[in-house]
Amino acid sequence: MSKNQQKALQNVKGMDDILPGEIRPWQEIERKFREVFESWNFKEIRTPLVEPLELFKRSIGSDTDIVAKEMFAFKDRKDRDLALRPEATASVVRSFIQHRLGEGIKNLGLYYWGSMYRAERPQKGRKREFYQAGCELFGESHPYQDIVLITALKKFLKEIGLQQYELKINHLGTPEERAKYIKELQKYLKTHEEKLSADSKRRLETNPLRVFDSKLKEDLEVTAGAPKLIDSLGEASREQFEMIQEKLKKMKIDFVVEPRIVRGLDYYTGFVFEVTHPALGAQDAIGAGGRYDGLVEMLGGPQVGASGFALGIERLLLSLKGEGKDWSDANHSIYFGALSKEYFDTLHELRVKVAALGFETEADYLQTALKKHLSQANKIKASFTVILGEAEIGKQVVLLKDMASGEQKEVPFSKLEETLKTIRS
Repeated sequence: MSKNQQKALQNVKGMDDILPGEIRPWQEIERKFREVFESWNFKEIRTPLVEPLELFKRSIGSDTDIVAKEMFAFKDRKDRDLALRPEATASVVRSFIQHRLGEGIKNLGLYYWGSMYRAERPQKGRKREFYQAGCELFGESHPYQDIVLITALKKFLKEIGLQQYELKINHLGTPEERAKYIKELQKYLKTHEEKLSADSKRRLETNPLRVFDSKLKEDLEVTAGAPKLIDSLGEASREQFEMIQEKLKKMKIDFVVEPRIVRGLDYYTGFVFEVTHPALGAQDAIGAGGRYDGLVEMLGGPQVGASGFALGIERLLLSLKGEGKDWSDANHSIYFGALSKEYFDTLHELRVKVAALGFETEADYLQTALKKHLSQANKIKASFTVILGEAEIGKQVVLLKDMASGEQKEVPFSKLEETLKTIRS
């Protein structure tokens, strides 16, 4: 290393680059997510990465692991307490209230896509910077709103080709029913406290519902015999939950009632759910969500029904990979090569027309050797190569080569766009 050459910097651990060769699946998932949820009249919202720390303390709960241990919290130059967002629901609700987005609208659906931050140990499917796609639905507090979320979510998962997932559902009841259950749960857990892990012993006092989140053997053995929240539901909550199950069955949406799903964040109440996948191992949740009717009012807004969910994009990609999904170039990339500098202008004109169709195009305007053009086309994994030489110029055609099969044919300049459209369809 020379005196003036400095050591190359690396990314922060757990905050990874998404490289050009890796980006296609991300783009396809985002595109399909937009298409599906916009068909259900959800509108996109983008909120800041940095929010007041108080927002997450009030919404998620000061005693949760996210706020107590996992947030990137800091003071700015004016000594204000800020945090990188660890999840998006609180930010979306804050924006909904601040900009009065619900005024004059009976129901409003919002969706988002972006990065979240948690200061935890990086592991499979869990990074310090991670991406989520999600949505929030404000308006009527009715089981059909929960059905809308599940229906749209199922459609999205079908569109991306995920099959081996499982939908798990539960009901947390009203805040009063939940508070009564927590006392009952604490009483049970204290009789088995010596068997619990250190984290679960701490949660026993601060947020006992989070004991159900543990995947440790000792905690699973204890919670297996714990009282079930569903047994503490009142008549109205039971009817709501039964209605949702009935509608899901009628729509042929498979699900499993899982009493262990408690969504330990303070704002959840009522219907909750998780989507899990076997490819993820012990931490098998792709995404989760549910109803949080009291959160808008808790953060200073009007009393309004609300529900939503979030999907972890990294976990979704791992699940797709586990099913062997091939996310190759969906649009076909086209490489253009001319065998003489005299033909560069014509080559570029053809490339402009093909690029306008939405294809990915590449060309080398310095190279004129056929062998090197084909080598370059293979390096970028082009689906097709368009070659323009003296013979082709004379006949006003291009030589179109299928790089996978090796087949090639002459295509008139005027028919190139039409031919490529047919290939893509």
